[in-house]
Amino acid sequence: MRTLLPVRFVCSTFIFYLVCLAFTVAAQQIQPGASPQAGTVSGQGYVSQDSVAENNETSENIRLGAGDLLDVSVYNVPELATKTRVGSNGDVYLPLVDYVHVAGLTLDEAQEAIEKRLTDGGFVNSPHVTIFVNEYASQNATILGEVLKPGQYTVLGQPRLFDIISTAGGFSERAARRVTITHRVPDDKPVNLQLARNVNDDPAKNVEIRAGDTIVVQRADVVYVVGDVGRPSGFLMDSDSLTVLKAI
Repeated sequence: MRTLLPVRFVCSTFIFYLVCLAFTVAAQQIQPGASPQAGTVSGQGYVSQDSVAENNETSENIRLGAGDLLDVSVYNVPELATKTRVGSNGDVYLPLVDYVHVAGLTLDEAQEAIEKRLTDGGFVNSPHVTIFVNEYASQNATILGEVLKPGQYTVLGQPRLFDIISTAGGFSERAARRVTITHRVPDDKPVNLQLARNVNDDPAKNVEIRAGDTIVVQRADVVYVVGDVGRPSGFLMDSDSLTVLKAI
């Protein structure tokens, strides 16, 4: 008996570990790479133009917006080089030409607009303007609720919902599979999604996320089973498939 007691203890400990592991897998978070990446999602804060290049992104289809920090230079005219941030009204202030509206323009379009102002004002003959984006502050999406790292994340290209959730650390232990997406444009209706337990089983729910979107992962409700049952406890209702029989 003296030799059997430690073995029983080890077996009991191992079984307890397996049960805990099973619950951990059941509440498994979305891992990076769970879905094909259609865009780029960076960490909290801002993303520079260098980050765009590192991820094989081009700035041709990315439009400037409020908060973006720009380095503007004019070839062979170092006196006009300046660093400026796009204001809330979409304008930037530049030497000689005063305010120029650049929000909603691509880099090429913004460069052409500044060149035209320099030419029309007679300040520079045949100017060649170059804009370098230090911070893409306008290309942020916000994720809140039951994820491990809620906050703002910079989105470039065409990122998807599962990419954002993965970048935010995945679902928390209290997360439901209900997600609400609110767009920046007030006229757009919020999108409500009920995700599958295994998100890869329903790729149609992996919708595109745009700059300015707010994603809310809702908390799961709890149902308590008490009384004459083997293990009275509370269980997360993280799906619509939980029945009385399953809870018992």
